[in-house]
Amino acid sequence: MMNGTPLKNALPRIRFWELLTLLLLAAVVSGYFYHQYQTQQRRHTQHHIEALEVAYRSTLQTYRLDIVTRLRYQILQPDILALMAQAQDASEAELAVLRGQLYRQLKSVYEELQGLGLYQFQFHLPDDRVLLRFHLPHEVGDALYALRPSLYIANTQQRPVSGFEIGRTRSGFRNVYPIMDQGRHLGSVELSHPFEHLQTHLQHLLNDSEYTFLLDRRAVLQRIEPPYLEKYAPSALHPGYMHENPAITRLLRHASPTPLIHALAPSLRQNPDIQRQMHAGQTFAVPLIHHGQGYTVTFLAISDISGYPIAYVVRLAESPELPAQRDALLLQYVLALALLLGLALAIHHLRRQQQRLRLYAQIFQHSGEAILVTDRDNRIIDINPAFTHLTGYELDEIRYQNPRLLKSQHTHPQIYQNLWETLKQTGHWQGELWDRRKDGSVYPKWVSISVIRDEGHAITHHIASFIDISERKAAEAHIERLAHHDALTGLFNRYSLESRLEQALFSAKREYHTLAVLFIDMDRFKLINDTLGHSVGDCLLQDVARRLLQNVRESDIVARQGGDEFVVVLINPDSTHGVTLIAHKILKSLAHTYTIEEHSLHTSPSIGVAMYPHDGDTVDTLLKNADTAMYHAKEQGRNNIQFFAEEMTQQANERMALERDLRQALAKQQLSLRYQPQVKADTQKVCGFEALLRWEHPEKGFIPPDRFIALAEEAGLIEDMGAWVLEEACAQLSRWQTQGFHGLRMAINLSAYQLRSPRLVEQVQQCLQRYALSAEDLELEVTESVAMESPEQAIEQLRALRDVGVRLAIDDFGTGYSSLAYLKHLPIQTLKLDRSFVHNIENDSNNAAISAATVALAHTLGLEVVAEGVENPAQRDLLAHEHGCDYLQGYLFGKPETVAQATVYLQQALGIRT
Repeated sequence: MMNGTPLKNALPRIRFWELLTLLLLAAVVSGYFYHQYQTQQRRHTQHHIEALEVAYRSTLQTYRLDIVTRLRYQILQPDILALMAQAQDASEAELAVLRGQLYRQLKSVYEELQGLGLYQFQFHLPDDRVLLRFHLPHEVGDALYALRPSLYIANTQQRPVSGFEIGRTRSGFRNVYPIMDQGRHLGSVELSHPFEHLQTHLQHLLNDSEYTFLLDRRAVLQRIEPPYLEKYAPSALHPGYMHENPAITRLLRHASPTPLIHALAPSLRQNPDIQRQMHAGQTFAVPLIHHGQGYTVTFLAISDISGYPIAYVVRLAESPELPAQRDALLLQYVLALALLLGLALAIHHLRRQQQRLRLYAQIFQHSGEAILVTDRDNRIIDINPAFTHLTGYELDEIRYQNPRLLKSQHTHPQIYQNLWETLKQTGHWQGELWDRRKDGSVYPKWVSISVIRDEGHAITHHIASFIDISERKAAEAHIERLAHHDALTGLFNRYSLESRLEQALFSAKREYHTLAVLFIDMDRFKLINDTLGHSVGDCLLQDVARRLLQNVRESDIVARQGGDEFVVVLINPDSTHGVTLIAHKILKSLAHTYTIEEHSLHTSPSIGVAMYPHDGDTVDTLLKNADTAMYHAKEQGRNNIQFFAEEMTQQANERMALERDLRQALAKQQLSLRYQPQVKADTQKVCGFEALLRWEHPEKGFIPPDRFIALAEEAGLIEDMGAWVLEEACAQLSRWQTQGFHGLRMAINLSAYQLRSPRLVEQVQQCLQRYALSAEDLELEVTESVAMESPEQAIEQLRALRDVGVRLAIDDFGTGYSSLAYLKHLPIQTLKLDRSFVHNIENDSNNAAISAATVALAHTLGLEVVAEGVENPAQRDLLAHEHGCDYLQGYLFGKPETVAQATVYLQQALGIRT
């Protein structure tokens, strides 16, 4: 028994050390497996981070390349650069004209960009003014430097800027490029995409993923203006971030948090490591297992233009391997404790290798790119299904053959020589090749080739992956065509016209033959376009283009200069007589009726002709002189042909100088109003005035209205001029009423452009309110020809004015081509008998009969009559007593006078002492 006591005491000690050893082994195994699990997760998350970073950078680079290509071939063309150059020192009125031209020239480009997902396309001037927003064309002139660093950098440092930025209304991926022309900075152009547009490409590159886009809350509150904050909602992932609210912005439904991300949000929000890294603006990824499913949430930090982390692209990708990995590790842990730690580790290692091999096999088999593997002697040993799909070859058909069997004759041999030299030097080459499929068809591909070497640096294999780039090449060809052809008509554009005319001139000079340049403008096209809409106008221009091509030879040049202007260049015509015959043929063809939709349209061309070498020997000179001749054709009544003459240039220069002076006259207040009295026919008492516009040129003296009014209409100044007349006349009538002259009516003439303006009614209402005038105090006059130019539209606009309460009158009645059927529908109260019928009425029985019939007709229609041009008592008595005219106006009662003279006239006529 004495001998048994130590044995009994030793037994528990042995079991204790065994247990301790097992615990130590368990701790070691647990630590090892924990370490393995963490390492696996880090690799897994790093893989997702790298995949998202590569896809994100690739997407941005693709957009930048596309934008640079469009800038080069579609946007920054010579005519656009010329517009930007004109805008540098232009007035607001000139900017409005230039802005319209810029919008029309790039409208088709903007619509195409919209279809590709662009939401901001705008031009800026160097002085921090917005020249034109295509998405908001009426919001211009505001400053953005303080709000948009990208614009400030592009315009001050004159370098391209690309990156993410939060604006005052919305965030986006900005691409801002300075506009330079021969070293001169003309401003900048911005093309911006929202995140949802990038997301489409991210989903294409990384399948089976969901995305959301988070913005730094402080940046949103600082930069987004309060009215637009409702578009943003707090993020469930982090209190310091927000996302764009899909309830407000329906277009952002793909970029907003998905239901699955919402379900995972509580777990993510409670993770302190996630909150810390998001707060620091770090890029990271988090693996999660939710309801037995594995997911990886990747947070890609996005910095703004200044490099400050300001947003996150969050990608949620399914990771079915995560639960499997977790279960496998637990199983191996149990087996390792139950059997042998070493065996468990070996099994685990083997399993990992098998998974990796299966992954590599899946990548090879399911890759969207065609993959070709050759041995050290460049013999084909393997291909993937994408290769068979692209080329038509199965592996058994090409095994152990040289890849040169795919070659076509479209790739230059020097490219293959460079390929092998680069592979020899660097082990990698990528570029464009043209190959031939099994069916014989030829296609372009973008290929990447790598050399595989063993430990001794000896070549063992070559791996080539490639994709078909036929669609990209076709897109580039399409963009190239757009750069040289007019998008609407398919004719050559201005850029191609100038280059081809330059070549034709070179040939003409070398071979001593002639050229004829025909500058064609479609008469009254703007009226058709404004009345029936741009779609009808576009169809009309397309029909004009077809008719031009049908009437010239294939060797001749036909181009659209812009708007409704076309240029035809006749190469080596037989003679001037031959040019005349072709021009008349074109004139006759273009003047035929156009049937578009349900409309039968009538228009005609005005054609100017300049000949080489007689009328010029350069592109600019010939185009300028043909343009001058075309304007002369318009002055001769339109629908005719005029050949260039030197005196036309002098007239054109005088016209341009007068237009420039007229713009300055508006700015320097050289225009003034004269007031001619109107009297009641029965009492001879003054009842109102007609406001007449006058221009006293500081050097040329008095400029007749019939000379500068038409010029103002062509130069686009008539609306501003008409608005000034309305404002000044109403202000003067208000001053007279304040001085005690009551019961007066002010008559103001409206031009055709004013009558078509959608702002006219609002302008009239504002003037009446501003000067406290009654609507009956104002009478607006339109000429008979203006009212009959587009009677339906005129009736609608005049009724809107009549609803305001102002009086309406038809001026110069009887001198145009009026329609009594339309006249009876015009909401007018007054008809003005033209002075040509009043002249010599006391001696000319025809004029007397016309005047009597006109007055009778007007009274039958319930209209009052004002007779113009009354110059003697005999005319007054005949009109007032025999014809029953209501009001009289003419030199007998007073000439058009200044304000001061008209005021004295009123005082004398009404017997008021001052």
